[in-house]
Amino acid sequence: MASKLGCLVVAAVLAAGVAACDGKSQPAPGVDSKSLLGVGAKAGAAFAPASAPAGMGQLPPGHPPVPGSLPAGAAGQMPQHPPVAPPATVADLRVPKAAGPEGRTVAGLFAGAAKLKDKPVLVHGVVVKVNSGIMNKNWVHLQDGTGSADKKDNDLVVTTTDTAKVGDKVKARGTVRTDKDFGFGYKYATMVEDAKVEALK
Repeated sequence: MASKLGCLVVAAVLAAGVAACDGKSQPAPGVDSKSLLGVGAKAGAAFAPASAPAGMGQLPPGHPPVPGSLPAGAAGQMPQHPPVAPPATVADLRVPKAAGPEGRTVAGLFAGAAKLKDKPVLVHGVVVKVNSGIMNKNWVHLQDGTGSADKKDNDLVVTTTDTAKVGDKVKARGTVRTDKDFGFGYKYATMVEDAKVEALK
């Protein structure tokens, strides 16, 4: 803005000292073009922004910190962000097999799914993942150290209205279902539905 004002002043000064002659602009009689340029330069300098005094933009010594301001020496630096907690991991998946005629390991349940279809089972496992409140149920993923990811028989999905969190060791008693397709990507070859999930003691 200041530079534009300076240009306007220079133009006004030059216009005052110029007279039209034969279609060409010439300095008016008695006016020196060099002096005109000098006047214009001084006028432009008058409107040029002044440099900020040293220390401007900094709080005086002893002034309490202003919310949102950076500490001294931190100009141009990003404030330190609190460290992000790593995702929860389960170090030990080993749990004892459930006892009794309904007791199965995770891999054993997958292996005998055809014979166990629509029958009750009891499984012990460690919670490795929870999706809560989907279709009014909590979808709990259990592992017990049996099976493998390659064979897709190490992770059992159990639906329940009970709550659990990653890392909990639990026992789940429910009904075996096979070839379940709920839509929206929820499709399972083998799972346990409507389970009662309790802490394993």
